[in-house]
Amino acid sequence: MTYLQEKLQKGERIEYDYDNKKQVVFDTEIESAMKVIADRLNFMGHGDVCIRSMLGSINKMHRTIQQNFFRAIARVIKEYSQQEYSDLRNKASKEWCKRVAEIEDYFPFI
Repeated sequence: MTYLQEKLQKGERIEYDYDNKKQVVFDTEIESAMKVIADRLNFMGHGDVCIRSMLGSINKMHRTIQQNFFRAIARVIKEYSQQEYSDLRNKASKEWCKRVAEIEDYFPFI
């Protein structure tokens, strides 16, 4: 089985990042989960329900997994703040992420 076939079988897809000249692997399950969250947040009146549900789910996670989750979120915020493209629809989010990205993000493995 080829590398690409293995990735596709695991539910991953590969794209080529032309700016950085390398292949990038995406997990399609995570992309699907993010789409569900985005769809719920986009539906008027469901933001509070979505946030309560997310917080409830995080609180049920093992403490180490919570730490890993917020380590990943910190990295998402940092990388999002460095992206080139934005417009007035996401300008405030981008500015906020830039400020948050400046904060020390030390999440020790315990």
